[in-house]
Amino acid sequence: MSSLATILIVTCLNGGPQNQETSKTVYLEHYGFFNKKRYASVITKESLKGAPSWDPSSDRLPIRPDKLIESADKEAKGKLQHFESWERQQLRLVNVHGSIWLGEIEYINRPKHSDLVITRVRIYVRCDGAAIPLQVEDQQP
Repeated sequence: MSSLATILIVTCLNGGPQNQETSKTVYLEHYGFFNKKRYASVITKESLKGAPSWDPSSDRLPIRPDKLIESADKEAKGKLQHFESWERQQLRLVNVHGSIWLGEIEYINRPKHSDLVITRVRIYVRCDGAAIPLQVEDQQP
C-alpha cells in the first residue's frame, strides 16, 4: 500500500474589513499531497498586486484559455514530481476578490491501483498571464 494521500481544502476568505487587510491576507488556499510532498496554492493580497480586473458582463474573456494553460503548464512542469503522469482536469475562471479573477487549472494524478486516492493540485494564473507560484514542501511524517 502506498503512502499516497490527498487532502483537498478550498477556502475562500474575504479578508475581513478593508482596514484589517495586510499583504499577507489570504483570499484562497488549496492543498494537495503527493509522494511525500505538500503542494500549496495560496492566493494572498500581495500575489494579486497589480493584477488586472475583469467585468464578467463583458463580452470578452480576460485572457485566452491557451495562455492560461501555457502559464500553468510551465509552473507545473517545474514543480510537480513526474509531471508526465499528471493530466489537466479542468480550467475555469474564479473570482477571488472584488473584480479580480484568476484562471484555475486543476491537474490530477491517477494512481495505477484503483484503491488509492486521486491527487489534485490547482495552479492559479492571473489574467495578465502570471502564474501564482506553487509552493512545494516536504510532507512531515
